Amino acid sequence: MKKALIAILLSVASILSINAQESQKIVEQFFKNYQEKGCESAVQIAAATNIWLQKDSEKVNNWGKRLSQMSNGKGDYCGFEVVETNRTGFSLIEYVCLVKHEKAPFKISIIVYKPKDKWQLNNIIGGRNTQRNTPNKQFNKNARNK
Repeated sequence: MKKALIAILLSVASILSINAQESQKIVEQFFKNYQEKGCESAVQIAAATNIWLQKDSEKVNNWGKRLSQMSNGKGDYCGFEVVETNRTGFSLIEYVCLVKHEKAPFKISIIVYKPKDKWQLNNIIGGRNTQRNTPNKQFNKNARNK
């Protein structure tokens, strides 16, 4: 019984690991394009993974413009970090990313979805407050109250 349970747990862990690796490729490619081609092009290229987003160019253009506004005036791009991963089942993953620029970082969420056999971009949500979820949350709260 214990061996069967261990085998099942290892199988589930293996599936989760493979899913994460495949889905994370979209995030890594997004930031590679962000660095090489700019915000709006990175959004356009990532959206090309989803046939439904290809048909909604207004939404995709708005994502690109918003991301461009967020990065405007923040200096050169310095990289990214995935700071949080949220899963809903095996088919929907949200990657919360810290986008690092010289002057200031900002957070975005890149949501990927696997309806059948291929991961695709589902949504990009930008504008998260980097101060809200920092380890010094209590310090930030106290500093505002003074």
